[in-house]
Amino acid sequence: MVAKKLQKIALLLDGKAGHENQSKGLLAYFKERYDCQVQIVNARLKLKPLTRKFFTSLINKGLNPAKAGAIIKGYELDGQIHETDIVISAGGDTVFLNLALANHLSATSVFIGSPRKIQLDKYGWLLTLEDYQHDNNIVMPISPMDLDKQMMLEQGSELRQSVVGDKSSIKLIALLVGGNGAGFKYANEDWLVLSENLNKLCSTHGYKLLVTTSRRTGAAVESILRDGLLSKHIADAVWYSDKPRKVMAAYLGAADRVFVTAESMSMISEAISSGKPTVSLEPAKAQPDSKYASAMESFIQKGWLKTVPIRGHKMFDNMDTAQAPTESVQEFWQKTVTTIAEH
Repeated sequence: MVAKKLQKIALLLDGKAGHENQSKGLLAYFKERYDCQVQIVNARLKLKPLTRKFFTSLINKGLNPAKAGAIIKGYELDGQIHETDIVISAGGDTVFLNLALANHLSATSVFIGSPRKIQLDKYGWLLTLEDYQHDNNIVMPISPMDLDKQMMLEQGSELRQSVVGDKSSIKLIALLVGGNGAGFKYANEDWLVLSENLNKLCSTHGYKLLVTTSRRTGAAVESILRDGLLSKHIADAVWYSDKPRKVMAAYLGAADRVFVTAESMSMISEAISSGKPTVSLEPAKAQPDSKYASAMESFIQKGWLKTVPIRGHKMFDNMDTAQAPTESVQEFWQKTVTTIAEH
């Protein structure tokens, strides 16, 4: 067996879950491809209103050891970064430290997010959802998710065994429920119709449900779903307002397919990244902005997502009609980390 090539990676975290999830998700793909030595540093940018403009100017004029050192001193760090090959971070508060450390340590900077007001050629690699048409700009079809695939499969197998045992004929649907947001507004009628259609789907095709609501859902909506969904169709459920429980990895691992409310890009991205067939559920009032709608359309075109209107005619007909993916999420990220590490 050929040993994996060693990559020394520094991960900068800003304490914001969304940013950290992306950075850790990218690191997970590196770990699948390489033997990684990882240094993790929590960083806080000091005097933000002043330092952002000043540091942007320093970087755009060209970094040198003195300028890089000045930027590093502008942060409170809970540790030190020593020799490293790659510096990874996401979020505007870390971008200056990312570039300064890469310069200071002769490493490759990898930043996830828009370029802000920093010139594109100052980055090592810039990972964005938009195309900035620059050689070092990698356009992501989907943000990296901090999803431990091995843990997902192990927890999913355990959950499946506990709820359906050895009945391989029973198919499980993970129902990930959010609430209003991102231009999507759910009315009580949407939840009632959704419950009715899910009951029909389970009765007709033998599915059982793994249901989890979230902070955004609210007790009133949970009550509608609990009353509307027949208990015989529910294999497991987490009602967030009653007793929250972390089940995402187990549900994604156990599910044969995933239904997710359309307003949550993070839940949709996690479901797609799990490799499971994913369906987004749209309420009657759906007016996402152009950026959100474009991302959804991209997922659909790639064969990663099927979207259905909750109140549509025969809502769950032809669930398997999404086109076959030309490239999986896994394949994209494996090519991406190889490009970053070996160029």
